[in-house]
Amino acid sequence: MTVQLAALVAGCTLLLAGCSGAPAPPSEWSSLYGADMAQGIEMWAQEAPMSDAQREDLLDGRVTEADAMAAFERYRSCLRAAGYEPFGIKRDGPFINFSIPAAAVESGVDGPCYASEYAAVDTIWQSVENADVGDERTQLAECVSQLGLDFVASSGAATMDEIRAAIQEAGYSVDDCA
Repeated sequence: MTVQLAALVAGCTLLLAGCSGAPAPPSEWSSLYGADMAQGIEMWAQEAPMSDAQREDLLDGRVTEADAMAAFERYRSCLRAAGYEPFGIKRDGPFINFSIPAAAVESGVDGPCYASEYAAVDTIWQSVENADVGDERTQLAECVSQLGLDFVASSGAATMDEIRAAIQEAGYSVDDCA
């Protein structure tokens, strides 16, 4: 299971899937992140209670890069504790691309680890704090498609810099998509 652009889409959907255990009342999350995100945070609660650390990351109304990296490490530690190791971990601007062993998903370990330690932080980090970067990734993917270079994005693990380089290596420029 590769987690990157799909994680952004899934994360937005999933954050619209809350974290409970000790969730803030919906009105508190709404005042911090808006009604849609608050609803998502509550929906995550159905998967697993939110850890105190993730809750703390959210309570100031802003998710920082340090919050996002710490939340990812908590998620990774949760998976490791169950005997699974994320792989292919690579930074792509403010985002982390990674893959999860299929067995972690099939065993039911991944969902609760993600929900309790990383889901809300990840989604807010990607869709609120870095929405412009997500938009740029979408534009690059559309550019690749327009140029008939779908193979570039099909790897899924390609960073934005790698996609740009592949466009240039094929003799095009991102400006060719304007």
